[in-house]
Amino acid sequence: LSPEEAAKRVTLRLACNWLSPSLNKAILNFNTSGGGARIEVTDYSRLATDEDFSAGVTKLNTEILSGNVPDIFVTTDLPIAQYAAKGLLRDLYEFIDADKGGRERFMTGVLKAMETDGKLYSIAPAFTLSTLVGKSSIVGEKPGWTLSELQEVIKAHPEAKYILGQGMTRSFMLDTMLKYGLERYVDWQKGECSFNSQDFIDVLNFCNMFPEEYDYDSNNYESTPALVSSGRQLLATFSAGDFDSFQMYEAMFGGHLAFKGFPSAEGNGNVIMPTGSSLSISSTCKDVDAAWRFIRAMLVEDYYSNENYYFYGYPINQAAFDAAVAKAMEKQYETDPETGEQVEVATGGWGWDDFYIDIYAMTEEQAAQLDALIASVDRTYSYDQNIMNLVTEECADFFAGTKTAEQAASLIQDRVSIYVAEQS
Repeated sequence: LSPEEAAKRVTLRLACNWLSPSLNKAILNFNTSGGGARIEVTDYSRLATDEDFSAGVTKLNTEILSGNVPDIFVTTDLPIAQYAAKGLLRDLYEFIDADKGGRERFMTGVLKAMETDGKLYSIAPAFTLSTLVGKSSIVGEKPGWTLSELQEVIKAHPEAKYILGQGMTRSFMLDTMLKYGLERYVDWQKGECSFNSQDFIDVLNFCNMFPEEYDYDSNNYESTPALVSSGRQLLATFSAGDFDSFQMYEAMFGGHLAFKGFPSAEGNGNVIMPTGSSLSISSTCKDVDAAWRFIRAMLVEDYYSNENYYFYGYPINQAAFDAAVAKAMEKQYETDPETGEQVEVATGGWGWDDFYIDIYAMTEEQAAQLDALIASVDRTYSYDQNIMNLVTEECADFFAGTKTAEQAASLIQDRVSIYVAEQS
């Protein structure tokens, strides 16, 4: 570009709390493409310290809520529902629907799960599925369950010393349950919350079943495969984002897997986790068309087959996902030297501590199970650090045994209600 042309280019500010290599590459490609805009990055992760690892995301959130909103930003660990209620974000469906092919170019069920009040405020090139898995003969075949249904399974299997492994503590479980279900308790559109509900009280009591902490320096550690395969661990967390780990978990549980998810009042606890930098466009963006052009380049089919695509997860682009499935199902053969017959061979291997299996091409049954898992998901994770801090503070006495779950829930309701009212 000539100096005159460069001077005319609009500068869009992109904010993030960590600049991934793939996003950095996309920015470089966009800035050198000769378009009418360029992107300038502010990476807030530089503010993090050993004492406060979340200082960067806290600062970014504070600036956004005070009106200093970037043109584009990575939404990881930011309260998107709160921003949406304040009118700070553009609905990306406007741009998707205007493009050739519209929403059908994408995994529409995944888009639906990423919506907030029927609108799409952020999108990522890829996604994983966060769930709890167990042996279907023990936990039941149907995806999803309520807390009471999980409690019944726990009582029926006293031989399972651990529900979710040795390292799962009550505070970690509470954090996880809130990340995967915060929208059940906070309605930013109405400016209301419901932490004094029986549902949340039940969640607190469930979290209290887990130990306060786990000493990783003790000599009691046993690997997850060892605990699961011996029946001493009932469930395992599973982040599905590839086509091989199904086989690892099937072998570990020694039977057909059931994707139960985290328990919820609605009975559906499987959650979409965006990967590869989930991005939003602000309502004050200086050039929304340029911003969408930048994001769109990371969503087209070709993006997943070049050197830019090196993050974990399934493509959100439907054609790219179908191609990835087809590739995972391609069998590899070798000629048996004795019989001369073609014999299927492993495509690789997978190890976890002292547990190891050979990996073969994905089967039709496994592909169907993945499709069913994706179809079962109707939500994505959400996070609000300020609300989480309030909940954690008021749960301390409950976990210490000096307050009941009902008392803790009432105090949480009071404090979060004030915060939500102030911010709405």
